[in-house]
Amino acid sequence: LRGALSVGRSGGLQGRGGKLERSLVVAEVALAMLIASGAALLVRSVQNLYAIDPGIDTRGVAVVDILTSRTMNGNARVEAINRIMAEMEQLPGVKSVASATKIPLRGPGDSFGIRLEGDPPLEGATPFTYFRIVTPKYFETMGIRLMQGQNFTGNEIWDVPADGEMAVIINEALANQYFPNQNPIGRRLLGGFNVPQRIIGVVSDVSEGNLTDEKE
Repeated sequence: LRGALSVGRSGGLQGRGGKLERSLVVAEVALAMLIASGAALLVRSVQNLYAIDPGIDTRGVAVVDILTSRTMNGNARVEAINRIMAEMEQLPGVKSVASATKIPLRGPGDSFGIRLEGDPPLEGATPFTYFRIVTPKYFETMGIRLMQGQNFTGNEIWDVPADGEMAVIINEALANQYFPNQNPIGRRLLGGFNVPQRIIGVVSDVSEGNLTDEKE
């Protein structure tokens, strides 16, 4: 481009070359302003994303994906995961280890229909909730705050007790939707795993899929 402009000047086309230079300068300035504006918007978008609270603390957290054989039964899979977690807890610098069927920001995962015990079934579509199976130190490891009630102790994670109910911990979004101005601790939900689920705790909301998704 610089060479073409020099040739234009040497050929005695100063007037036309001057117009060309001015138009190129205007184009360059406009392009520079466009790039600067795009960069500013990108920086602002990144800052806005950093300002969103995902509900988890990712600082110092390492994620390990474990794939088990399809032929491995449930008990063998649980034993293998527990053995891996026990060995990882012995590594230098490791504070806590937990396991989950799916972690936040990787999608909501599995779901099942629910209703409150004592309430008649609703007409039309059945309300549903997403769920994940976790080990006791999951909330501590992920930095998820326990707002009410208690954490899991261990045995209730994988096995259904003799009385035929499971212990579950719900998030604030579910508590606010189904138990407004009420204490959900001790209430039971119906649906999923074919057994009632007794609520033992409430934790803070977590972004399931994307940072900008509405908490649910």
